[in-house]
Amino acid sequence: MWWPLRQRRPVVAFVGTRLHGLGGKGKLQPKVYIPALRRAGAAHGIDVAAFRSADHFWRKHRRYRGGTIVPVFNEDKNFGEVRPEIEAIESMARSEEGWRVIHGSETASILSDKSRTNAVLCPKLLLPPVVDSGTIFSNARSGTQADVVVAEGTQGLEGRYNTRFIDTRHGYAGRLFHISLRALTVGGELVVILVRARPGEECPSVHTQDTPLDAGMISCFHARVAEPRRAEIEAICRRVHAVIGMGFYSIDLLPEAASGRLFVSEVGFKFHDATFRNHFLPLRAKLPMYESVFSQDYLDLSADAFFRGLAREGMLDA
Repeated sequence: MWWPLRQRRPVVAFVGTRLHGLGGKGKLQPKVYIPALRRAGAAHGIDVAAFRSADHFWRKHRRYRGGTIVPVFNEDKNFGEVRPEIEAIESMARSEEGWRVIHGSETASILSDKSRTNAVLCPKLLLPPVVDSGTIFSNARSGTQADVVVAEGTQGLEGRYNTRFIDTRHGYAGRLFHISLRALTVGGELVVILVRARPGEECPSVHTQDTPLDAGMISCFHARVAEPRRAEIEAICRRVHAVIGMGFYSIDLLPEAASGRLFVSEVGFKFHDATFRNHFLPLRAKLPMYESVFSQDYLDLSADAFFRGLAREGMLDA
C-alpha cells in the first residue's frame, strides 16, 4: 500500500535480524522496552516501530516519512553473522532521503574488538594501557565472559588484548572484593550505575552472576565507590557519546583501589540490563537504590533520554 506523504510520520525503527529477531541475542527484551520507547516517542510526535528483520522493515518502511533506524544485534557474539544484514540496512538508508542509522556496522566493528575500542577511546578517556610487561590482564579481543589470564608479561599471550592489570579490590567486612561498575547510558546521559563484585581471591573478571547476593556489601560499595563518582561517570558517558556517537551503551568501569582513578574497561550496545535485575530481585527490599531497576521505571528514564539525545542531534525531523 502507498501512503501520501502528508499522512506519513517520522519513525524510530528498531530492526532485528533473521537469526535472532528483535531479541538481538540477549540485547533487548522487546515486550518490556518497546512500550517505554513508544510512550516517550508519543510525547515528541514520533512513532516507534519494531521489525523482526531487515526484510520486514523494507516491506513496511514506505508508510513512514523517514526517521532513525536502530538495528538490534549482539556485537560481541554474532556480529560477523549478521553484518551483511546490518550493512544492507545502511545501504537502504543512504539510498533514500530522510533515513539515518545508529548502532551501525562501523560502531559495532569498534566495540566488538577490545583492542580497537581501546585505540579509538584512548585519546578522550582513561582506559587500561596496552602493555607487554609487568602484571598483565589478558583477555580475548572479542566476546564476553571469555577466559582471562593475569600473568607477568605476555609470553604465550600474543594476539590477545593485553593491558595493565587494574587492581579494583576494595574491602568490606574484613574481605576484599574485585569491583566493577556498570553505567547504562543513552544519548550521552547516565541512566543508572550498577555495582558488581567478586571475592578478591577469585578471578578479577567481574560479571553480574559472580556477585554474591549480599545486600550489605552492594549497599556499601554503592555508597563508597559508585555514588561519589557520579559526576565523573556522567562526564564519561558524555565523552563516550562524543567519540562513538548516538546510541544505547553499557560502560564497564574499573575503580582502581590504590589511586582512586576510574578506568573504562569495555563499552557495548545495551538497551537495558535484565540480568542484573533478575540476579538481585530476591534482595529488592534491601536495595532501595535500585528500585527503578526492579520496577523497570528506569526504562522510561532511558527512553526519555533517548529522545532528548535525538533532539540534541537534530535527528527527530525526517
